[in-house]
Amino acid sequence: MTANPRQFFSKEMFYELSETFDMLDDDKTGVINKQQLHLALKAFGLAENSKDALGEIGEFVDFDEYLSIFTKVMAHPQWAIQEMHEAFHVFDKDRNGFLDPVEMK
Repeated sequence: MTANPRQFFSKEMFYELSETFDMLDDDKTGVINKQQLHLALKAFGLAENSKDALGEIGEFVDFDEYLSIFTKVMAHPQWAIQEMHEAFHVFDKDRNGFLDPVEMK
């Protein structure tokens, strides 16, 4: 894992994470609470893989800690497996559990 969590994300993902954090930080204090963090993780489909990361934090997180948590959760093997299953289902148009040559194109 990189020392700087900002380097872990593509520009697009970093932008989406930034926008989400800013939206949740409605009082503009530079921090969000645990419940708001859980909402962000849920919005990105990561809530199920975040239990370990959420247990380690205090009541509030700033943007850098927020990014660090997303880095940990997205680096979890279960998240990668889930992403691969979702990608497979996008291409498995006939839902037979296999990708035929037409679907592979």
